[in-house]
Amino acid sequence: MKARGIGLIVALAAAALAGCGDDDDGGSGGAAGSPEGAAANSASAAVELNTVKEQPADGAVLGTLNKMYANLQAFDVQIKAQEAQAAGDGGGNLPGGGMLPGGGQIPGRLTVRHDALDEACITVDMNTGSTTFDNCEEGGATFNGSVTVNGDQVSVDVQMVVDPSSYAGAVPAGAPGAAPSIKEVRVTEKTPTPLTVTDTRIDGVFQVNIMATIDIPMLGTQTLPTNLTATYALELTDGCATGGTLAISDGNQSHTATFGPGCNEVTIE
Repeated sequence: MKARGIGLIVALAAAALAGCGDDDDGGSGGAAGSPEGAAANSASAAVELNTVKEQPADGAVLGTLNKMYANLQAFDVQIKAQEAQAAGDGGGNLPGGGMLPGGGQIPGRLTVRHDALDEACITVDMNTGSTTFDNCEEGGATFNGSVTVNGDQVSVDVQMVVDPSSYAGAVPAGAPGAAPSIKEVRVTEKTPTPLTVTDTRIDGVFQVNIMATIDIPMLGTQTLPTNLTATYALELTDGCATGGTLAISDGNQSHTATFGPGCNEVTIE
């Protein structure tokens, strides 16, 4: 198969994952309409850490992390789509090997409700400030890992496996004329350095590693990885990003969103 044909199939796989956001997520970070919008939404989600860091045991922190992830991914994908259009590629071949998860975001229903998780799956260590999630299930995903809060420092090491039925674009493998079908999505969220979260600043590094297993017609089962690193250096005013930067890299290219002077005003380099 010609390279462009493979690129088109990959774009279809991205589209299958893209159609997974819910309308009832309360602004949880579905696909933003532009890279600027996605960057602003990721900053707004990070601001929520000021609230959820005080109550990590109720699971709301997982929802906030997923909002951050979903919008970082949208930021990355939409930049690639703009560049592909500018190059006259029509989106058939996304630059930077943007195979997956394409435009896919975690479905909105994965914005974990305060009462959604079974308390039996959560362990809180008051001495260390660590909240551990052990096979917690919500909204089509299983969560494991921990979030540790030490004053204004938030450390994250969480993994989730997403049920493919959570994706609206998923179809039974091997169906006649089937689009790419999603078999499994694994997402790891980590902070190699803790996020410092206060009323006036958010600083630190947030990494997301995504591994999707997809059945693609004529190509068979493909494992498609994406790694995103976001560096937050945001200045906040009244809970809104009014200065600083959010830099994102996917290993192939890097872009920086600069905020201010107005609330969530963004320019991208």
